[in-house]
Amino acid sequence: MIVGLTGGIASGKSTVSNLFRKYGIEIVDADKVAKEVSEKKESIEKISNIFGKDILDSDGKIVREKLREKAFGNRELLKKLNEIIHPQVIEIFVKKKKETPQ
Repeated sequence: MIVGLTGGIASGKSTVSNLFRKYGIEIVDADKVAKEVSEKKESIEKISNIFGKDILDSDGKIVREKLREKAFGNRELLKKLNEIIHPQVIEIFVKKKKETPQ
């Protein structure tokens, strides 16, 4: 069985997730998956081409605060960021679902 856990900020998602973990239920956190996707070399290249190299630190990693400032200040840029990240996150979830015994 697959269960989706959603809710707003401070709605108890982490509390429920921790309870699930306590009982041995596997948790796949979309926020963590999205962060991992955004840290991939391919994603960093695409994102920095859109948002500018000034969102990168000296090691070539994304400075999330700089990206956040640009993305959430411009709907079109946020849409482009989502077009990079969301398909990869969905792909990971689809793969995980296929691997999950029914």
